[in-house]
Amino acid sequence: MSMNAGMRRRLITTLAAWAGAYTIVGLVFLTGGDWLAAIPLPMRLLVVSGILAIIMVNAMMPFIGRLVARLFAPRA
Repeated sequence: MSMNAGMRRRLITTLAAWAGAYTIVGLVFLTGGDWLAAIPLPMRLLVVSGILAIIMVNAMMPFIGRLVARLFAPRA
């Protein structure tokens, strides 16, 4: 199976988003792990998913979008 440019772009965007989400969740648990462990699981999921969504939508995805666009921009 050969990948066209659109498929490669989607794959790179997906992998970069996953790496960003993984890093954010890791940092949340690293910095607030003790506090998170003390609250019930549904509240913990709400807090972590809320932090993840806010950071991904407002910071990571715009950054990833610009990065991928730069990678796939036509060379001059």
